[in-house]
Amino acid sequence: MVKLSKNPSPMEIEKMCKDIRMGWTENEYRKRSAPRPLPIYSATSGNWSYLSCDEYSSLGRCCKN
Repeated sequence: MVKLSKNPSPMEIEKMCKDIRMGWTENEYRKRSAPRPLPIYSATSGNWSYLSCDEYSSLGRCCKN
């Protein structure tokens, strides 16, 4: 069977990202590199909450058995 679309390799993705970042200004690089909160939707309450990177990272540690 012939594959109709080619998925890029991890190395190709890394090169494309590097090429894109080379076009960024210093301000844009700082803005895009800053940690952003992760939105989490609670179906029970119908509300969105936002977790910081630290809060999100701690979920993995506290949820492991």
